[in-house]
Amino acid sequence: MNDTRATTPRPRRTRLGVRGMITAVGAAGMAAAVTVGAFAIAGLSSAGEARDHVSELGQATSHAQEMEYFNADVSGWQTAYAWDARRIGGAAAVQPDNANRAGFLDISEELRAELDQMPVGILTNDEQALYDQIAADWDTFFTLDAQVSGLYAQNTPASVDAADALILGDSYEVYFGIIELTHQLKASLEERTAQAGIAAAESQASTTRTMVAVVVLGALLVLGVALAVVRRIVRPLAAVTAVATALAAGDLTRRSGVDQGDEVGRMAASLDQAQESLRSVLSSVAVSSDAVAASSEELS
Repeated sequence: MNDTRATTPRPRRTRLGVRGMITAVGAAGMAAAVTVGAFAIAGLSSAGEARDHVSELGQATSHAQEMEYFNADVSGWQTAYAWDARRIGGAAAVQPDNANRAGFLDISEELRAELDQMPVGILTNDEQALYDQIAADWDTFFTLDAQVSGLYAQNTPASVDAADALILGDSYEVYFGIIELTHQLKASLEERTAQAGIAAAESQASTTRTMVAVVVLGALLVLGVALAVVRRIVRPLAAVTAVATALAAGDLTRRSGVDQGDEVGRMAASLDQAQESLRSVLSSVAVSSDAVAASSEELS
């Protein structure tokens, strides 16, 4: 007996094929890898910029520290050659071949060189103002020192006293101002260096957390796609297997129920059609058998 439901064509939904689904899993994995890579590159770039900033601040702080060292050396050498003016005479004390005067001139040149090496581009506006004032005050100090040297060179008691008074008066006032300004500049740079180090560490930690989160989300995404693909493949295959098993047992009434348009769906449709054809053939055989039996009975 024919089953009219078996011959009724069913609309099949066109879906992504098995090959396409496997490709989708690979694409999801690649997308996750690219995303992780992009975050990694951005994180490394940010961390590199933070390290460079800390390094630049550290260099500026080192220069400020060197400036403090030179401050003490300049004062020490000036005091030394001023003492020579009392010991060996003012004119001899300011001669370039006098050891203490030569030491003062050398350390002065080194100080100027250190001032020129300060990476001013990293300084804030306030720090730039401090640095500019320090440089201007050193110019004033060396101008006063030239006056001191000229007075010592006159080599008279009055000129030597005037030179001493200038050192202990205007010159030292400028010098102690430089000491305070240099200390403020170094303290500001040290504070900024410490803050930049903390910010760099926090940025690195934040980047690490973000990358871990992206890796986990990417893994979950790929796993979800993979599970969906497995389900799309395994469930219809199980249905087809059940129909084939029933068919082997002689049950021609079961259908796969698979209506997807991929490779598995086409296989299921072919099996359903084969089952319908077999059922039709068996029905025809049964009808023919009944007819033969009837004819045989009439003949008998």
